[in-house]
Amino acid sequence: MKPWLTKKFWEERLGNQWTKVLSDVLKSKGMGKLMGTVHEEYSALLVYPDKSLIFKPFISTPWEELKVVILGIAPYTNGIANGLAYANLNADPNDIKPVSKSMRRIEECVDGLDDEHKWCKFWFHNYDLEHWAEQGVLLLNTSLTTPKRKARSHTKLWRPFTAKVIDKIVQEKSGIIFCMWGDSAKAYITDEMLTKHHVLQYMHPTAAGENQWACPTFEGVNEILQLHNNKPIRW
Repeated sequence: MKPWLTKKFWEERLGNQWTKVLSDVLKSKGMGKLMGTVHEEYSALLVYPDKSLIFKPFISTPWEELKVVILGIAPYTNGIANGLAYANLNADPNDIKPVSKSMRRIEECVDGLDDEHKWCKFWFHNYDLEHWAEQGVLLLNTSLTTPKRKARSHTKLWRPFTAKVIDKIVQEKSGIIFCMWGDSAKAYITDEMLTKHHVLQYMHPTAAGENQWACPTFEGVNEILQLHNNKPIRW
């Protein structure tokens, strides 16, 4: 029996609540085909992130704690992907490992906020962004895997799953803050999302070229959370 056909397999990777919410998706023929293809890809190619980290966004941000969704594109293909969108594996300010361009842009953006928004300053334990996930920020890529030197080649493979995850959040939650950076993320915006939730849109970090990526998302998220008497995210 293939392991992804068992409830235990998913509970270990997604947590109990996500497994329950996504039960119909996980039991579908489409999901079985997806997992079979992913298994074959990891057996034949060098694929990122590590196989154990594919579903890290869900186990790191439990369904019941979800406040914010930041939708990325795909894992980095240079070995620093850790399963969370935009995050870097074992990369911190004192580490010699490379830090992605997107991560540098995010850091510079928030670090450059003026005194009025000091509560929005980065609090970096390191660049793995797990401290965001632990505060209810789901860092989900539209594609959960990427083969080395084949950037975004798994996007079509993962699109149905990603769309269903977002649809579940839209339907069963209310007041979630969606941060949609770039066209790949904005393509998942629906009328129902705009009606029931908060949608913050901006360009992708790498789209700014050599210019400053002056994204208002971090301030916007915390302003919305505080408006509804919720604890702001410590970025």
